[in-house]
This record gives sequence, structure tokens and C-alpha cells, in this order.
Amino acid sequence: MDTPHLSLLARLTTIGVALSLTACGARTSLRGEAADQLPDAAPLDAPAVDTPLVDTPAATDVFVRPDVPPAPDVPIPTDIVGLAAGGSHTCALRSSGVVVCWGSNRSGQLGDGSREPRRPSPVAVTGVTDAVAIAAGEQHSCAVRRDGQVLCWGNGQSGELGDGRRGSRATPALVRNLTEAVEVAAGRNHTCARRRDGQVWCWGSNGSGELGRVATGGISLIPVVAGVPNDSLQLVAGLGHTCSRSSSRTGLVLCWGRNFEGQLGNGLTEVLRSPEASPVAGLNSVEEITAGQAHTCARRSTGEVRCWGFNANGQLGDGTRSLRAQATSVRDLTDAAGIAAGANHTCARVAGGQVFCWGSNGVGQFGDGSRTDALVPTPTRNLPDADEVVAGLTHTCARRTNGQVLCWGHNEEGQLGDGTTERRLVPTPVLGL
Repeated sequence: MDTPHLSLLARLTTIGVALSLTACGARTSLRGEAADQLPDAAPLDAPAVDTPLVDTPAATDVFVRPDVPPAPDVPIPTDIVGLAAGGSHTCALRSSGVVVCWGSNRSGQLGDGSREPRRPSPVAVTGVTDAVAIAAGEQHSCAVRRDGQVLCWGNGQSGELGDGRRGSRATPALVRNLTEAVEVAAGRNHTCARRRDGQVWCWGSNGSGELGRVATGGISLIPVVAGVPNDSLQLVAGLGHTCSRSSSRTGLVLCWGRNFEGQLGNGLTEVLRSPEASPVAGLNSVEEITAGQAHTCARRSTGEVRCWGFNANGQLGDGTRSLRAQATSVRDLTDAAGIAAGANHTCARVAGGQVFCWGSNGVGQFGDGSRTDALVPTPTRNLPDADEVVAGLTHTCARRTNGQVLCWGHNEEGQLGDGTTERRLVPTPVLGL
């Protein structure tokens, strides 16, 4: 952390500025043998993903006035075109194709070649200068290059980097046999990519069938074809499930993988793992989907948002804490223009740019100045013009229309990028972009 950033942060604190599955995206295509014929793709024994769904323990609060606007002398970047929030790290894409990341780096997920545990300020990913899309999983990150290849870095113990090996990488590794990618989605221990032709390929852990293969269990160290129609328009990945928005008919959403909490949205909970994609019931005119740790949401063309799955923290936004195995409408939200799901919270950007969040708020992931959970949408403070919103495990970030990036919530690993590890209850600027 350089001295100018420390000085600026001190000034910000003096005037009272207050401001942590997956879920994420990349593009791709494949050449050569079918992946299921490649020797590296042989499944290995791996336990099913049954991690308890809990929030990160609370850190010490920073009690400062939450309603003071950011200081005017904070440099505002004008070249940030995309964001991705992982477990406890965040990445940004520049218009030049350079990727910068900040936060937890214990598995090398920042991609700067180091193993420094955390970096609270942005650092450039080594060797990535032509990215067109990015994704952040729980402990790994990926980027789609301009030529359609995919690079991944960070934790690769379950094969989620797709380079044919197990182990972590502190610099980007090329995903094998994958070209013409247009989107990548990163979950906890698996990754999927969408090719330009709409075909879906996945790699990593398959403990719950999240790769879309015929059988559950094991891992794949390289991409394998998912058993879904070749007409995907968007991919999202959660802790152990994957969903695709399809063009086969308006609003069709298909999900597969873990279904312990109803996150597949097919009305079933007795089928706990499903490698076969099933349609989410009762949806139409869907324009966007997002996946949290164990819940999923969809934004319809009408502006309505519907969610399903785990709801103990109110992350479905329907005013209850009841698990839903079918899509349920988020209350009091009729003009959503963008959505993002964290571990146990969800946010939406509405027409005009205001951001609303609901669900778990124990570490300030709403950005409303409080730590109070909400079962319905609650407005984020001091953010009237968001152009994009993303959510990590227990933190949230947004890109404003002027290019400024703000983050809030849990910050123990520096995932807010403000040069500190102090929690922020309202949006605070990322420094050094």
C-alpha cells in the first residue's frame, strides 16, 4: 500500500466517510477430441459439496457517519468496464483488456504472481492485457481473452482452473482445449464457459453434478461438455449448482447440480443432486440470472425479479424466511435493471441507478449504514447512479455511470479495495484504480 493512498484514506476517515458463492462470466469454444474421451478427464474421487451455509464471522465495526459523500479529490477511473466479486476478493476489467484484483490472495486468486495473504488495494493480473470478460469464484478467478481463450488462476485443487492439473496458480493458466469463449462463470470449486455457438463446457468438482454430466461425483481437470441444449445465452454458478439462460424459448432457465435448498427451482427438494438440467418452473421473459451460494434469481423484461432456493436470511426477498423450490417474486421491486447474488444476500439495480439489497446484512453488505437483515429490498445509501452491481460472499460492489467503483460490507481480506481491512457499512471508493 503506497503512502498517497494512506494519506487519502486518513482524510476520508477524518471527514466521516463510511462506507465477502458465485457467483461470475467468460466466453469459449472447443477444438479436438470430445472432452469425455480425453484421459485427463477421468473423474477422481472427491467428496460432495455439503458445506454448511453460514456467513463469515463479524469483524469489528467502523462506527463513522454513514451518510457523508465521498471526498471530491478521490481519483475517478474512466476505463473500468466490468466487475466481478468472488468469495473475499474483487476484480475489475479495464477497457484496455487489463485486469486488476484486490482482497484475499491466499490461493493466488489475485493473479499477480505473489502469495501475499491479502492485498487491500488493486494489483494488475500478470500477463493479462486482452481480456473481454472476467469472473470470480470463491477462491479463483478467470478471464476470457479477445481471441476466445480462457485463463484462470487461484485455487485449483478441484481442477477448477481447467489446465489439466491440480493445485493453485498465482498467475493465469490457459484452460485446455477451449476457444471461442464468450462467457465464463465461476462457482466454489467448478467453472463453466459458454462458447460463441451457445454450447456449455464445465470443469472442476462434480460432487453435486454441477458439471452437467450424466453421473455425480469426482472431478474433471479439463473442460467437458455439459448436457444442456447448445443455445445458452448466459451462465451463472453457485456453491454447487449451475444455471443457463436459454434461447430455445423466451425466458427458459435451466439449472443443474446441488438442490439441497431448492436452488434448481424445479419444485423438488427430495432430489438433492441432479446432473441433468431441469427448467425452472413458472418463468418467462427472463433477461438476466444470478446465482448465490444456495439461491438463484432471475430478472424479467418487465423489471420483476423472482428468486428461489435457500431463504433463511431472507435472500429471496419475498418477505419470509421460508425455503422456496419454485420461483417467488421479490416484493416491492418492479423496475429492476440488473441483479447480483452473494452468499446470503441479493441486490438489484433499478432503472435510474439506485441499488436495493435484501437478505443477510450482518457485516454491512446492504450498504445502508446498518447491520440489520431485511426480508424485502432496502436502499443502499449514497449510490444514485449505479451502472453495474456485483456481490461476493459477504461484500458488494458497484460501478457508477462516471466509472467510479465503490464497495461495502466485509473487508477482513481487503476485498473492498480502500487500502484498509476495516468493514464499511456504506459504499466507499476503491482506491488506486
